[in-house]
Order: sequence, then C-alpha cells, then structure tokens
Amino acid sequence: MDGLMKNCRICPRNCGINRSIGETGFCKSDDRIKIARADLHFWEEPCISGSVGSGTVFFSHCTLKCVFCQNYDISQCNYYGKEVTIERLSEIFLELQEKGALNINLVTPTHYVYHIILVFFLASY
Repeated sequence: MDGLMKNCRICPRNCGINRSIGETGFCKSDDRIKIARADLHFWEEPCISGSVGSGTVFFSHCTLKCVFCQNYDISQCNYYGKEVTIERLSEIFLELQEKGALNINLVTPTHYVYHIILVFFLASY
C-alpha cells in the first residue's frame, strides 16, 4: 500500500501528493486512518438503520468539501478524530457487528479506500 500513497490518485482530485511521508492534499489525509466516531447510528433512513441501528463509521476529512456539510467539523476541520490502525478498524467493524448492526455504514471513506480493503480482508478471517 505504501506505493499507492506515494503519488495519491485515490479520489478524483488526483493531488499526487506523497501521503506516505505525511503530506496532505485536498482531503487533508496522510497515510494514517483517522475516524471521528464509530457506533450504532439510529438516525438514518429506517431501511438503513432499522430498529437496531447502522454500524456507522465516520471518517475524518473528506474529498468533497461541501459548503453545507452536516458533518463539517468531522470532514473539514483537522482537529476531530482519532488515528487508528488497520487492525483496530477491523476490530471496530467486528464490534459493530457484535452489537447487532444491520450493516457497516462508511461515511466519507473515499480517501481511505485502500486501507478499507485491507480492513475487510482482516475482518473476514
């Protein structure tokens, strides 16, 4: 994955920055995963959250920067969130499943897609 972070083209912004040495582009993310919240979320559409909740992971930062974002502090401010490892995020997904989550709902995950592929691989074993 390190090679993918050296010339980042993960999102349509195509920044080309070297995330592996801590550079950040439009999304403000380096090569570490940062999440703002992970828990059962009951306030989405009923078909998503049902009666037990959606296992929602709110990732920090974003590739869109929408002016009227309802998650502005999480997606556009650099001070929200906690760094987690791929292994820890895998555990979080499984913990949400154990809590009875109907699904795993990823909020603003695009800039972490390569990390998430590894997370799903770990969580499946």
